[in-house]
Amino acid sequence: PVIFQQYHETRAALELAKGPGWEPIIRSLQQQLAGLITADFLTAVPWPWLIQFPRYLTAVRQRLVRLGSGGLRTEMNLEAELQPWQAKYDMKRREHQRQQRTDPMLEHLRWMLEEYRVQLFAQKLGTAISVSPTKLEEQFIRVS
Repeated sequence: PVIFQQYHETRAALELAKGPGWEPIIRSLQQQLAGLITADFLTAVPWPWLIQFPRYLTAVRQRLVRLGSGGLRTEMNLEAELQPWQAKYDMKRREHQRQQRTDPMLEHLRWMLEEYRVQLFAQKLGTAISVSPTKLEEQFIRVS
């Protein structure tokens, strides 16, 4: 129930978020939310990550608060740090889907990226695992 309540609050906040130059950040947050709350997330997401969802959703709302308090430049700079990693992951995921491959290392990388988002955008929430650009790169090497 907590996840659904937070999802509703987060979605509502996203729908109300408007400001000059916010579009790229809002789009990124909408994509993140769509990637988290899928039709089968309750059965598809491993429990250790599912229990992190309230923190992920709180981090999204904190980003919206920062935007509303004049933090667009900060958001854009941090988003620029995240995007190369996200793009690299998305490309690898599409490649695996085309080949109909399942790789636990890619799955772990997906959750490392969620933790990296928290580290970049909502540090006070803390991360479930230690994550850094170096650790992300090491995990990409492990992905077959």
